[in-house]
Amino acid sequence: AARGRASHFNNSTPLETVLYAFMGVGAASIVAGCFVIGLAIWRRGRPDAPAGLRYGGAWGLMIGAVLTLVTAGILSSGTIAPAGHWVGGVRSDAGGLFLFGWSRTGGDLRVPHFFATHLMQAMPLLGLLLDRYLPGHIRGGLMIGGAAGILIVAGTFIQAATGNPFL
Repeated sequence: AARGRASHFNNSTPLETVLYAFMGVGAASIVAGCFVIGLAIWRRGRPDAPAGLRYGGAWGLMIGAVLTLVTAGILSSGTIAPAGHWVGGVRSDAGGLFLFGWSRTGGDLRVPHFFATHLMQAMPLLGLLLDRYLPGHIRGGLMIGGAAGILIVAGTFIQAATGNPFL
């Protein structure tokens, strides 16, 4: 991107192919590291930290990392949408959904990837809200939030894979 070239799915030259592969390895390493950090918080989190924040952070990092790696793996493998993120519709980001650029004419595999990745922020935020407003329902609230996040990722993945736009 800094060179003014597409970074994703760019195999136009041998250099672009190598850079795309390195980018994928780097991103996967960062996300796997998030899982490890979530596991460390889960097993050895600070006992004086608010429970909602501690469990929300741990669960969010672990669930989000797994779902991010799964969606990114499918997205980058080309098994559903060869050389891109579009499934059906116009193979262009022009005229995409405001702010996100997601396809409005067909499925877009970036949608479930977005929701998977942002579970890493949503779950700790939910935990903080539960700490503040429903301290007696932290574990149950986080279980419901985690399950809802998984269902959103699965639902948007199915929607995209069948060629239907998010909105």
